Amino acid sequence: MTTPEDLLADLALVRSRGYALDNEENLPGILCVGAPVFDHTGQVLGGISISALAMDMGRDDLERFAPDVVAAAREVSAALGAPGAPAAPALNG
Repeated sequence: MTTPEDLLADLALVRSRGYALDNEENLPGILCVGAPVFDHTGQVLGGISISALAMDMGRDDLERFAPDVVAAAREVSAALGAPGAPAAPALNG
């Protein structure tokens, strides 16, 4: 991304799909997919992400993990009492 317009368009896409992709923007050779974790007030508290070496995985490969990353972030958000998050599953043990 090289313009403010590109950044705003990407942020809109991130919000709509619930996850962000890092296509070597932060570190050359590293890809990442991440999703936000919300606290009980609905504020972003942190995030959950996975990273991979670009030489081992392509962007399409990494995007296949996005639903699992989003699901994990929603589970943690629910456990923290985030508004609108599904009820947290009962913990075993």
